[in-house]
Amino acid sequence: MAFCDITAKDLYRFLGSFRRTGSHAQIICFHVKPIVDEAIKLVYRRFGPILIEPFGTVPVGVSPVNYRFVVFGEYLTKHHSRFDRIILADARDLIFQTDPFEWVPAGPQQIVVTQEYMTAGHTLGGNSVNARWIAECFGVDSIRELGKHWILCSGVIAGGIDAILKFFQLQTTNLARDSRCVDQAVLNWLYYTNTLSQAGMNVTLIGVETGPVLHTYELTCNIAGNSDSVDRFGWIWNLHRTRIASVVHQYDRCPTVVEKVDRQLPYDIGYIWGTVR
Repeated sequence: MAFCDITAKDLYRFLGSFRRTGSHAQIICFHVKPIVDEAIKLVYRRFGPILIEPFGTVPVGVSPVNYRFVVFGEYLTKHHSRFDRIILADARDLIFQTDPFEWVPAGPQQIVVTQEYMTAGHTLGGNSVNARWIAECFGVDSIRELGKHWILCSGVIAGGIDAILKFFQLQTTNLARDSRCVDQAVLNWLYYTNTLSQAGMNVTLIGVETGPVLHTYELTCNIAGNSDSVDRFGWIWNLHRTRIASVVHQYDRCPTVVEKVDRQLPYDIGYIWGTVR
């Protein structure tokens, strides 16, 4: 499940990498605007069937990124019986290398959150951007409470249908605290205040170093992009090289990783046109 108002090239990488894994899961892409770009239409035809859903009208003063929790929640509530596990993923800067549902536990109350990176001094309080997000949404005092913790990333969240619906509701409620609130601040607050657990969810935390989700980010570019983290076939491994990363997020932050993605998923609109005619 993703917000897919992105370029055709980014959409090609997102959908193409998922199809390559062999997963039979349903892909749901939401669009705020009507699709008029012929290249995007071609990409959807190439990797279909894809459920393409209208996002609807975004309220004035609300960002689509924040409002997606309302739209996604309404959609899943309406179609509850069709799904058992959900992955909410950024689409613009994310690729899949193995079936992502292999690491999502079964059960309606399961939820999986992922660490962004673990570098000395770069905690919620030590990272200026994340510290500002937390303070703007939950107040300056919250930094003293949460600042020592590692950063969780809102770009990849997964779980059972009921837990995901609860999570969407908690996001929506807390994002309404202040117009400056962002989803990543809310995610970290929900996790580190044990609000997710108190809401009845069984929470799994995936670490960035040995887990199946790699958020490359700028501070791990040298690690994620070096030759030791990419095997001779071009697959990108996690930071401790214990397994191929199932999901590679924020790959566009690192030129060396972008190069590997370009080799894995070369984008040629002429070729795509030839495959869907």
